[in-house]
Amino acid sequence: MDQPLQKPVYDDTLKLIAILTMLIDHTGYLLFPDQIAWRLIGRLSFPIFAFLVARGSRLTRSQPRYLLRMLTYGLISQLPYSYFVPHGLNIFFTLAAGIALIFLVSRQNLAIKLLALPILASTWVVDYSYGLYGLLLILAFHFFYDKPALMAVSFTGLSWYYWMTTHVSIQALAMAALPFIYSTPHTGIRLPKHVGYLFYPVHIIILLSIKGLLGPG
Repeated sequence: MDQPLQKPVYDDTLKLIAILTMLIDHTGYLLFPDQIAWRLIGRLSFPIFAFLVARGSRLTRSQPRYLLRMLTYGLISQLPYSYFVPHGLNIFFTLAAGIALIFLVSRQNLAIKLLALPILASTWVVDYSYGLYGLLLILAFHFFYDKPALMAVSFTGLSWYYWMTTHVSIQALAMAALPFIYSTPHTGIRLPKHVGYLFYPVHIIILLSIKGLLGPG
């Protein structure tokens, strides 16, 4: 039987894993594009961030403030991101859209719940990182937060959907993040509140600087 998650708010071990695997992924993408191992490891990152957003939406004192914080860092990060990936929005906007979806589907009023549909439909015109797959994954972590078995089933379906729509098969390896999400031990690691947010634009700027120093090739 599925057991509820027992993860204290003060432990940032899982967030650190997400940050490090993101760094590995982006390093491979920019500096070692011919070495796929970096990208394979990096598949763990987004599902962990998706889970952390679902958890954060449950624990925050103010979902609107949480959403505003995510959008603020999205705006801060967009300029360096545009040099990193020359199209689309950075991951903060995907996470922000996920927070908005959780806020809407959690309301009692059906009319408010239905406002989630335009956000999901917006993936047809807004170039979110990970697109509809990313938003649905965040919602899946919300609905199956303490049901690992159902989460695994939904994740399998979403992985198949992503593969069929993008033909990017390696994203299926993102499912390997589930053991980390549900089994990572508590180490007592505590990151300063905004480190996780600031790391994103800062590490992109550093990687772009390294790429510039190395020159073309």
